[in-house]
Amino acid sequence: MSNPTAKQITGPIEPERRLDAVDMVRGFALFGVLLVNMYNFGASDPLNWGAPIDELAFSVKRFFFETKSWRLFAFLFGFGFALQMLRAEQRGANFLPFYLRRLAVLFVIGMGHSLLYGGILMVYAELGLILVLFRKVPPNVLLVASAILIMAFPIERAVTSLLEGPQDISSLEVR
Repeated sequence: MSNPTAKQITGPIEPERRLDAVDMVRGFALFGVLLVNMYNFGASDPLNWGAPIDELAFSVKRFFFETKSWRLFAFLFGFGFALQMLRAEQRGANFLPFYLRRLAVLFVIGMGHSLLYGGILMVYAELGLILVLFRKVPPNVLLVASAILIMAFPIERAVTSLLEGPQDISSLEVR
C-alpha cells in the first residue's frame, strides 16, 4: 500500500496554497529570459535592426533584462527547492527521492534542449545536486557564505588592479 503523504509531495500544490507573488515573479523572469533569447533566435541581423529605435530597444533589453532575468530565474530555482523541501518536511514526507527524480528528468530534458540551444537546463540539474548538499546548513552560515562568494570577484578585480597598476585603456578590448 502506498503512503498517502509520499503521494502528496509528487503532485502539484493546491491552488489556494500557492504563493501568487512568487508565481508572478517567476513569470516575469521567464518572460525576460524569452525576450533576451529572442535576440539569439535571429534578431541579431544588423542589416534589419540598425535604426535608432532598434538600438534603443536593444539597449533597454540589455539594461533591464539580460543578466537580471537569468539571475532571477536561478534564484527562483533555489527558492523553489527550499519551498518544496520545507513543505515536504512539514508533511513528514521523504523529500530527497522526489527531488532527485525531478533533477534526473530536468537533466534528460536538458539533454534534448542542448541539441538545439545549449545545455543550461543540464547545468540547473547539476547545480540542483549541489543544493542537496547544503540543505541542512543553517541559514546564517549560508548568508555569510553567499556574501563572501558575491564579493569574491569584485575583491579579486580590485586587488589585481592595485597590484598591476594603471593600464592603458586604449589597449582594452570593447565588448
